[in-house]
Amino acid sequence: MAKNQGQLTIGLFGRSGCGKTTLLSVFQGILGMDNSLERNGYQVVVNDDLAGALLKRNYSCIQYGAQYPEGTDKEAEYVFKLRIKGCRKFAPLEVVFYDYPGKWWDGVTKSADETQVRYEYFRKILECQVGILMFDSGKYLIEGHKYIKNTLDQFRATIANIKDDAEEDERPIIFSDESQTRQWIFVFTKSDVLEKNAKDIYDDIMSDSLIKEEIKSLAEELEIKSLGENILLISAAPKKAGTEKIDKEAFEKRIDSNGLDALAPICFDAVIKDLKRSLGEEKQKLSDGGNGIWNDFRKGFWNSLSFLSDTIYSLTPLIESLLVKNKRFKAAALLLPSIKILSEVSAKKIEEVMSKSQDELSSKEKDILTTYTLQQSWKTVLDRAIEEGRLFSINNEDNELIL
Repeated sequence: MAKNQGQLTIGLFGRSGCGKTTLLSVFQGILGMDNSLERNGYQVVVNDDLAGALLKRNYSCIQYGAQYPEGTDKEAEYVFKLRIKGCRKFAPLEVVFYDYPGKWWDGVTKSADETQVRYEYFRKILECQVGILMFDSGKYLIEGHKYIKNTLDQFRATIANIKDDAEEDERPIIFSDESQTRQWIFVFTKSDVLEKNAKDIYDDIMSDSLIKEEIKSLAEELEIKSLGENILLISAAPKKAGTEKIDKEAFEKRIDSNGLDALAPICFDAVIKDLKRSLGEEKQKLSDGGNGIWNDFRKGFWNSLSFLSDTIYSLTPLIESLLVKNKRFKAAALLLPSIKILSEVSAKKIEEVMSKSQDELSSKEKDILTTYTLQQSWKTVLDRAIEEGRLFSINNEDNELIL
């Protein structure tokens, strides 16, 4: 990763058959199209490596052969660059997905060596900024609350087993040091089979006291305060009724409303909101101790830090130091290059940059342009997903999942 390149790291967890491979393949295919620039304001460009080549091949099978790709049985990392509408430079932010094989979720390994690989990769993936817990909408439709409860229970058991292995290896996984994943998003794949929107699903699963207890137990195992603050519905490749093939007509109709466009933006937003909460806690600690260092913050900092805010936020040297040196902010530190670009930029400067032609921009101004345009594009994407019912973001003050 280049010095001035930020990273958004996302871990994918789901049982075999939940659609992780299909999701990633269609994410690469649809959001990699030129028309994604027009609709979403951004386009993804997968790295030209073996993992990227596999996604491209899978998408060709989906697009032209109406065939679902085979699930993966090995761990994989997929790196995407971001091209922004109206900008010549790539955005100073990469999106990286870490895919945890479904068979490992089920506890199936072929040898002691594979068991060790599974263990090491799990440790690595738990350092992602965001974890995505995937649910199969088809199974939810058929099995109802039982499926949700069993999925949560199985994931909690997987976490517990890995932690036990870590203790035996004398390298314990300590979630409380906050270098581990702190944000978890619930994604319902194959959502074309549902008549419910994201808010309906939240209301439904939270009406079951057993599911609420399972969520609480999982959060305790992960040693986090909240779980599932965001629910996203995704329909990457609808299945043709009565077959195991993709419904090409439905697939083409849903290209602009499948939920994949909101995947990276909602993960970025979750990290920024967590950063705001964490910095607020640090601020309170210093205030309680009588330290006036927080007076260095510019007026309005706390109200403008949120990614969804139209106001450009600022980062003082103090915050930069905290992000880099304190484990508590390890996840957000990876985003620092992309955040910092706008940290000292006034609204007047942004207007000046936006009024210039590409040829008139300096290298720094091009970074400002791409970062600001990406921010605005992702805000639009999230607003649209919420309006269409594909995304439900829980208000923190009323969040029943806050423990």
